[in-house]
Amino acid sequence: MKTLIKWYDGDLFNRLELALHYLEGMLDASADNEPFFGINRGADGSACAHHALHIGIPHVTGRACDIMFDIEHTTGQHIDPAIEAEYVRYLFSCCEVEDFLPVYYDPARNNRPFVEFHNLRECMEALVWLCKLRDGKRARRVIDGFLNTLLLLTDSETGCLSAERAAAMGPEKAKKFATVTHPLTLAQGRLVGPLLLLYRQTGDRRALQLATAYARSTLCICFHDDGRIADAAHNHVHSITSSLTGILSYACFVGDGEMIDKVRRIYLVGLREAMSDYGYVKEQ
Repeated sequence: MKTLIKWYDGDLFNRLELALHYLEGMLDASADNEPFFGINRGADGSACAHHALHIGIPHVTGRACDIMFDIEHTTGQHIDPAIEAEYVRYLFSCCEVEDFLPVYYDPARNNRPFVEFHNLRECMEALVWLCKLRDGKRARRVIDGFLNTLLLLTDSETGCLSAERAAAMGPEKAKKFATVTHPLTLAQGRLVGPLLLLYRQTGDRRALQLATAYARSTLCICFHDDGRIADAAHNHVHSITSSLTGILSYACFVGDGEMIDKVRRIYLVGLREAMSDYGYVKEQ
């Protein structure tokens, strides 16, 4: 029997093993093994796992694949192959579609597919891992279409995802891509990191082109030069920090000292109230 690990236990390898066990228990056997979104704890101490719609299957499967492949790459620990197969099955079920951007199906709108742009980061991370650790042929086909659609949706002058570009693709696509209007940190800013990883893994220059556009436009529009957070960044701290993490990685990769310094100022000024004494930023 495994020893219960207390929340303050500092053994990282045991923590990662627990993360794999968590993922193994988050498939709903009563719903074709659809991954649960999360677990809510009631006031009485009971817990109930639940599903989500807009940030459901695309978000959860992408994040689960990122976790389990990262753990495998870091420690050599593997998840049960049958569990991995279910997460990967659901990942491709939402990505192997027209336009190749991950979709959810809305029962309130005749089960038509829609793209929640907040999900793109998680799915791209999973696809990059499949290229790195598995036979990536299937993932590369999706990535090819994924990048082409992003290029179509990105304004070459502003470097931003554009509702106008979506509208130019026709009224149905404008509805499907309606959340392209999300604040930049919630959509494109979060994509910088995975796009950079994709470029470093595959050498696909489209990925670097998009990472460059999104990093520079998000940093310019969402953050003041003195480090204050602009209204355009919105208030979802996790999206702000994940955007900044990707932007910082990009800045280090291309050797842009000014970008690095600006990110530092944002943490010291804009995020100071959310930061602990040792640098951790509370994200919720």
